[in-house]
Amino acid sequence: CILRPVRAGGIGFADAAGFALGSLFALAPLIVRRLDGKKREYVFKESERSFLVEAARRTWRFFEENCTERTHFLPPDNYQQEPGNGPAKLTSPTNIGMGLMAAVAAYDFGFIDEAVLITRLQKTAASIEKLEKWHGNPFNWYNIENLSLLLPRFVSSVDCGNLLCALMTAAEAVRGLPESASESALSQEAEALYTRLCRLCDEMELEALYDPARRLFHIGCEFDEGRLTRSHYDLWASEARLTSFSAIASGKIGAEHWSSLSRLVCDTQGGRTLKSWSGTAFEYLMPLLFFETVNGSMQLEACRSAVLEQVLDSGGKRPWGVSESGYFAFDEEMRYQYRAFGTPSLALARERERETVVAPYASALALAVEPELAAENLRRLENLGAFGEYGFFEALDYTPSRAGEKPFAPVRSFMAHHQGMILLALDNALNDGAIVKRFMRLPRVRANEQLLFESLPVDPIRISKFKGAPSRPPFGKNKAAPMLITAEKGESAAGVLSNGHYSVAMDAEGRSMSRLGTRLLTRFRSEAGADSGIEFIVNTGKITRRVGGNLTVEPHKLTRSDRIGALKLRLETLVAAGQDGEMRTLELINCGKTPLRCAVGIFAEVCLADEREDEAHPAFTRLRVEAETDGESTLLFRQRGKPDDAGCVGYFNIAAPEQAALSTDGLKLPGRGKDCVRAVEKLAAERADGKRRSIEPPSKIPVEPYFSAYTELTLGAGESAAVRLICGLAEDAGKARAALSAIRSGVSGA
Repeated sequence: CILRPVRAGGIGFADAAGFALGSLFALAPLIVRRLDGKKREYVFKESERSFLVEAARRTWRFFEENCTERTHFLPPDNYQQEPGNGPAKLTSPTNIGMGLMAAVAAYDFGFIDEAVLITRLQKTAASIEKLEKWHGNPFNWYNIENLSLLLPRFVSSVDCGNLLCALMTAAEAVRGLPESASESALSQEAEALYTRLCRLCDEMELEALYDPARRLFHIGCEFDEGRLTRSHYDLWASEARLTSFSAIASGKIGAEHWSSLSRLVCDTQGGRTLKSWSGTAFEYLMPLLFFETVNGSMQLEACRSAVLEQVLDSGGKRPWGVSESGYFAFDEEMRYQYRAFGTPSLALARERERETVVAPYASALALAVEPELAAENLRRLENLGAFGEYGFFEALDYTPSRAGEKPFAPVRSFMAHHQGMILLALDNALNDGAIVKRFMRLPRVRANEQLLFESLPVDPIRISKFKGAPSRPPFGKNKAAPMLITAEKGESAAGVLSNGHYSVAMDAEGRSMSRLGTRLLTRFRSEAGADSGIEFIVNTGKITRRVGGNLTVEPHKLTRSDRIGALKLRLETLVAAGQDGEMRTLELINCGKTPLRCAVGIFAEVCLADEREDEAHPAFTRLRVEAETDGESTLLFRQRGKPDDAGCVGYFNIAAPEQAALSTDGLKLPGRGKDCVRAVEKLAAERADGKRRSIEPPSKIPVEPYFSAYTELTLGAGESAAVRLICGLAEDAGKARAALSAIRSGVSGA
């Protein structure tokens, strides 16, 4: 059953009733499909096959006409038909990989012969060899006219993994070309090309992007900053599992990485599946362009259920299929904007205002698990006009604020990696899984294929509260005297202050932990060298760094003493005796003979969760945190409760000689990668230049909950000043304000 398209200008009552009834009948079989979890083979009708072959032909035309000598046979990132900006002049490793595989798919369809395939792959391989790389891994963006590297220089783990997988599969495609005695020269070229592609695979050191301690891939390498990102890919339901498996199969990392990917089982209308970050089709289905799916496997059940959930979420009122894509909004150069659009029930990330942008490539990807539904939906999209000279348009934007009086606004552009996915999905669907079979017959893949056939657990472990054993109720009264725990002899100096309930631990490296029972105020990372707890960062104009120095441990306080040039620093930490909170005071003394202008930044990654729960699912705990301002100098972070957990409020108050700017989202810090030192350095430099930039204002729903404060002060020769932070945990906002007031006034004895 093909659902009838909504026509511009509205529909009458009879049409609406028929439409709703047709939608009901169209969706009803989904309930039956959910029951047995088996993969069904579908034979396309002749009309469907003709339509899909034509879609493949037009999609190949994008690569044929835009990957030429002019572009060094590298695909442009996108081609914008309207407004008419034409092809972009940049490309990425994923685009390059899709360009390689598009040529292989075109060969499978008979659009090109062996000679053209070999020639195109040779020229693309030659261009890849010329690109500037890091450990054999290409950077994220290059100019396709001169192959120059574009700034900022960043190496993406998932983009490199996509290219690695494409190179492995393209090499297998070349190896599998039929031999012909009359074409000995062509056979020799194919053999040389195979060796060339394999060498490119071997040169890619994906292990350089891998964190062996966490057994996860970093998001990437920030080359200009000289470091790997702090964040990792840690979800199974992610496009990054293509990188994960390809790296394992090629022997670059161990198979233990696969078991480290989080599998957050959830129940949806479409069936049991796993949570992804954004709820996009891309996260579930992109790896199936290469992976085999078998009945009873998690690959099949989770991906099929995700597709059915997207179908049901549409309600039959529009075409289904949402993913990351372009949408009907423009930058200053009149190029379409781009971001992820997902189904809320599948997503871990908080949903913004509900926006609906239908991406045809999502339906093409769904051919791997629901071919009949996907073919119907693609035809429906074609009937709505989402079909052009290069195949399917990027998207139809159904968001009312952008579509205006029309049902939708078409996004008339073609993106290389989406075009490649469409062509590969059609190749698999119409040519007996041609791409999948090549990848799966690689010996190294066969040796690890059992990882892909894993089953969803019958009785899955779900996210739940971890219960500790506190000595008293979490928010009861406390009359215990402060106590001190010191490090053992021979270890670096470290200490813990506690009032019997709320405690602060600090080590010689400057890391700290603030906790109430088992609940953390700020996120703690146990690995050596990692930033944890509350950080004070000082800029003196020439030097920017964290407050460190010697740690002095006393029964009632912890003190760090440091010096930056003529600026003497003393950071004192005390725990309140009668409140669940602490006070940290940074004293700055100008020991020089001239005035000194300095900046102070205070940063803390807010947690509010049980320590074990946060260690198991840090992404999930972040999603439960909301923020609000409470006056000019206070931020409250609230953890939304679960059925067995009432939640809590974390409070942060800052006092400084000059008004401090406050922020709640770590992703909005200046610079890259939530680097607090560089953020302070950048803010201080820009203010020195007269730009007067500040940190982003507080956000009510932060993506990365952070307490961030930035202030500046001027110290005359011999003068001193103090910046004070009071923070802690409480049951609710009212009790947080009361605790803050008590600590501030000294009633608590802090």
